[in-house]
Amino acid sequence: MKIKTFNAAQLSEAIAEIKKELGEDALILSTKEVEFRKEPNQPPVKGYEVVAAGDPAQTAVKEEPREARRPVSTPAALAARKAYQAAPPAPPAPVAPLRAFPPSRAAAGPILPPALTDLLESAAVRKMPARPAAVEKVAARETEEPEKPANPAPPPAAAGKTPDSIAREMIELKRLIRWSAQSVVSSRFQSVDPDADALFIDLIANDMDESIARKIVTEARKRMEKSRQEIGIDSAAREVFREMVQIVPIDERFSSRTVAIFLGPTGVGKTTTIAKLASRFALELGRKTLLITLDTYRIGAAEQLRIYADLIGIPLLVANSVRELDRQLREHTEAEVILIDTVGRAHGRLFQLADLAEYVKDKDWIEKHLVLSLTTKPLDLRETIEAYEMFGTNKLLFTKLDETITNGTAANELIRTQKPLAYMTNGQNVPQDIQIPTPGSFAEFIISREQQEDLRMAYA
Repeated sequence: MKIKTFNAAQLSEAIAEIKKELGEDALILSTKEVEFRKEPNQPPVKGYEVVAAGDPAQTAVKEEPREARRPVSTPAALAARKAYQAAPPAPPAPVAPLRAFPPSRAAAGPILPPALTDLLESAAVRKMPARPAAVEKVAARETEEPEKPANPAPPPAAAGKTPDSIAREMIELKRLIRWSAQSVVSSRFQSVDPDADALFIDLIANDMDESIARKIVTEARKRMEKSRQEIGIDSAAREVFREMVQIVPIDERFSSRTVAIFLGPTGVGKTTTIAKLASRFALELGRKTLLITLDTYRIGAAEQLRIYADLIGIPLLVANSVRELDRQLREHTEAEVILIDTVGRAHGRLFQLADLAEYVKDKDWIEKHLVLSLTTKPLDLRETIEAYEMFGTNKLLFTKLDETITNGTAANELIRTQKPLAYMTNGQNVPQDIQIPTPGSFAEFIISREQQEDLRMAYA
């Protein structure tokens, strides 16, 4: 497989060049508008840059039209043609049966960028941890010779590589590069236990901070030594992790009135999460529940929550100001549970909610839940949590578990901030797509070999 970049003034010209050099089955990886120079001394012109992948070996060689060929008329050629026409045709030579699958190309090794290849070679002198089991399985599948069927069937007419086969090779290549790079990272964690090394790589692959992963694995190994290997590295790591995080959902014993406000950026799912919790409190637990929304900025926000309130059968109040919110909280003393929705704001525009922050920050009887999406980049997640400190947030709630394959960022922030986890949501279905975690279930969620197996088999 070959990957090459083509520049052309028109897309049609680039595609023609791709087909000519990489074959009809070449796969286009990316396309963008750029300025390039057709000749070194000419000014740049606008055009397109197209990156494509294909196998030059599959490029068909165009034969010269038969009518354009001129037969050689030398005396030797005439004699050879005459002898060929007079001789009986020779029987065809036996043809070896074709295999049903193309031969493996893994023996040549994965194609790595030069920089990564140099890095891996320089790290080879150190003791590297064993590759994860899933990577060993991938390599084994690549190197195994496919079994020959008893009655081999002829290959399909199009024996060349298809776009699907090229895409699969690209996925395998990305996977190998990713795990090779992680192996280099893991060389900074010196351990004599291959299982501990593999767990360390798994935690980093799950987007857990390297320092936290090292602390968990190191402490887990100490506990294994104290127990004389009676517990495995995974069980010991979960035990360590359970002691590092707190799980505190809304107290459902309701010894007194519960008031909870839900804060967070736009699009993280605050309104849907409130609807799920309201359904649980009102329908499952039979508590008098009241909804209040401060989100009068977003078009249709109040109406969306009103639809949920009508379906659940509970009242909804709209507060146009913090003063009105305070009045509603003082008047509706009959409600056992009050859930407050707020307008979403990016962490750089929280000055617009300064009056709300001043109102709720020092009120201990109001639970301040910061709603965060697990799809947020780690640095943005940290900046958001620090910016919302102006509200005195005391619980974290993570959403969109179903939209990401890694969840270590949740563990990072829970351990860094020492704020308790309240809930997790994994979909938009009301009321079922909400989870009430326990220390054990959350530790299993973060440190799970089954999940890591799925993570290894996914591609970036």
